Amino acid sequence: MKKIFLFCLPYAGGSSVIYTRWKPLLGPGIELVPLELAGRGRRINESYYENVDAAVNDLLPVVEPYLDKDQTAFFGYSMGSLIAFELIHRIREKYGQSPLHFFAAARMAPHIQRTEPPLHGLEPELFKTKIAELGGTPPQLFENSELMNLFLPLLRADFRLVETYAYTEKAKLDCAMTVLAGKRDKVEETDVLDWKRHTTGAFTAHSFDGGHFFINDFQKEIVDILHASLGIRTSSFYA
Repeated sequence: MKKIFLFCLPYAGGSSVIYTRWKPLLGPGIELVPLELAGRGRRINESYYENVDAAVNDLLPVVEPYLDKDQTAFFGYSMGSLIAFELIHRIREKYGQSPLHFFAAARMAPHIQRTEPPLHGLEPELFKTKIAELGGTPPQLFENSELMNLFLPLLRADFRLVETYAYTEKAKLDCAMTVLAGKRDKVEETDVLDWKRHTTGAFTAHSFDGGHFFINDFQKEIVDILHASLGIRTSSFYA
């Protein structure tokens, strides 16, 4: 059986570990490849990325060995969607290859300019307050000064990466695209749906009754969407 290699990229402050929970849920036709970004997880001692382009330059050699194998797909969550989008374009420019499918979750389309003030330059206490308001960070983390001293610089660097991103006009992708949005997310659902203008392939949208981090509460539902979109039959999905 041919495998589909599914590359997954995390949200700001997240690591590849957020996707390991999917392993027991995924069908045998999908090989999960969580991409570890610099400065976290297994790569905690490495320098943070200055911008999206630096992230793409770093991740491209990791993905390249898979391009001669079976089909590929990409799943990005929030910041991860942005990096995945630019990485897919880089692969297409360099190798003329496109993935089977691109999944973009909890992220407005890349051409839409941010209107809210940037957070990455705020002084530490105000930055912590804004992060707490976004949700998704365990309250006990804010109570542990040692962990916060490790976590906040990473989060600040990730926010800088996202907030300084400047979209440049590109040829449309030709792969199928699925977007996922939280109904109670501050990211407007209409802005998520605007990803449609970035592909000539089939476009599908799904919404969840959750906030920005709906990935934590709808793991099985998201994996079921992956299976259906990638044509993977599983007993749990087709029961």
